[in-house]
Amino acid sequence: MEHSLHSQYYGTRAGHGLVHAFELLNRKDLHSPSVQGMYHQNIKEALYHIATAHFHDLWCTVAQVESLKDLREQASEVLKRLATQMVHEFASREALKSATAKSRGN
Repeated sequence: MEHSLHSQYYGTRAGHGLVHAFELLNRKDLHSPSVQGMYHQNIKEALYHIATAHFHDLWCTVAQVESLKDLREQASEVLKRLATQMVHEFASREALKSATAKSRGN
């Protein structure tokens, strides 16, 4: 699975993609897939850190706050509404269709 993700989402140093994240994380050992050593463990760890950062950013973006700390003051109903909004706008079938259409210029 790691090799497939690596080849599909590697990207370029100038753009976004795994290579950009690997550079930010200073993980040069992940630029080339390998079957030896700690590659699988290291890429799983990198993917976890990348996903965590994206989720943190998404929470802050949708909630329009500077930090996750600001969300601690919110009521559970507000957090549930924000989570529902995130799923609808970013993780639903409709969101995927919309993102695909935007990437194609429609």
